[in-house]
Amino acid sequence: MILFFTTITVVPLMLVFAGMAIDLTALGELKTRAQVAVDAGATAGAASIRFVKDVPECTKDCTGNWTLNTDVPRAYSALNGFANPDVTFDPAAPGVTVSVTSSIGTSFLRLIGITQLNTAASAKAVRKNIEQAVKDAEPPVPGRSALVK
Repeated sequence: MILFFTTITVVPLMLVFAGMAIDLTALGELKTRAQVAVDAGATAGAASIRFVKDVPECTKDCTGNWTLNTDVPRAYSALNGFANPDVTFDPAAPGVTVSVTSSIGTSFLRLIGITQLNTAASAKAVRKNIEQAVKDAEPPVPGRSALVK
């Protein structure tokens, strides 16, 4: 008799936990794919940021504006499965932020009333002036890794 009641109690709990594991694994996989897509979009966007000079013939101490073709980060996000990311360009940095939101329908969690799970991912990349980055870099210390401070 005890075995019968234990089975009636434990088997439904096992099914609920197995269902949660399956649905949450699918959510984790979706979150990973979303993060890869926004990372690719932000990196490609930062690489495509260009400085447009006010005077094209200028060679030193030029004035102008940073520009971004927002199709570039959108295209790279789309290549990774997320076609309509939000793209924000910050000309002061200059940098680009790409973010997506997505949801996935549940299979087993539907039994307890949860029909979908939502996730979001965001990435920001900043374009650095290579010459300035080299000037700002600390010289290496012999015998010491650059990763250790």
